[in-house]
Amino acid sequence: MRTNVYISNENYKEIKEYANKYKLSFSKAIVTSAISYIQYAKEEEKVDYIIRKLNTININLKRNFELSKQIYADMNIGNVINPKDSWQVQKFLKNEDIVKYEK
Repeated sequence: MRTNVYISNENYKEIKEYANKYKLSFSKAIVTSAISYIQYAKEEEKVDYIIRKLNTININLKRNFELSKQIYADMNIGNVINPKDSWQVQKFLKNEDIVKYEK
């Protein structure tokens, strides 16, 4: 299939350098660049999806952590309702095994 494309002078120079570097014809360099870009765009979409999922997991972990603190405070140990005022919760938070999350 034959297609005409417009290439700016700057891009023309870059493609020409790429073609010379890898000993490709100019048209082959354009096709290779286009295919590489399409593959890159697909991979970038996958990475963006993974980042969105990780952000969701992180939010849920933070919520669970806050709920754990509240549950610990709601057990009414020492008649403290606010987790920040509970020495039991503060002791729980200082535990080395607990992952600390930024707020």
